Amino acid sequence: MPKVFFKDSGMRSIALNRLCDFKDREGQGQLIENYVFNRLSELYDKDIIRFWRSTDRQEVEFIVSASFKEGLAFEVKMKCPA
Repeated sequence: MPKVFFKDSGMRSIALNRLCDFKDREGQGQLIENYVFNRLSELYDKDIIRFWRSTDRQEVEFIVSASFKEGLAFEVKMKCPA
């Protein structure tokens, strides 16, 4: 299933009616992933930015591959303070 990213995360928040502070918001990890995607798309062509998931549901958020044998992997994690 493809992932969808918003160019403007404010529009995402409006569409989902989630306008509270970031620290109180559900889906913080998704917002951080969206931010990273937008930054990567400023550096690389969007056509070479991919998402990878194995059959046992392990994943890497972003794979940037310029060729078949060469690329970069970006794992996006967020830990909220307790």
